[in-house]
Amino acid sequence: MHLLVGLNGAGKSTLARSIAKRDGAVRLSLDASMRQLHPAGRRRRGRHARGGPRLSARSG
Repeated sequence: MHLLVGLNGAGKSTLARSIAKRDGAVRLSLDASMRQLHPAGRRRRGRHARGGPRLSARSG
């Protein structure tokens, strides 16, 4: 099992794809899972929940 952590843009996903291909391993990706669960969230990429439109509407 490999667990990759690091800063944004550090190449974790690229390395994970390479390891999975090399070893025939299963690669789990939180980003891919979240895109499947919340496809509309892709348009709002980079926004934090605190500043999101849904929260703003609730807090009035």
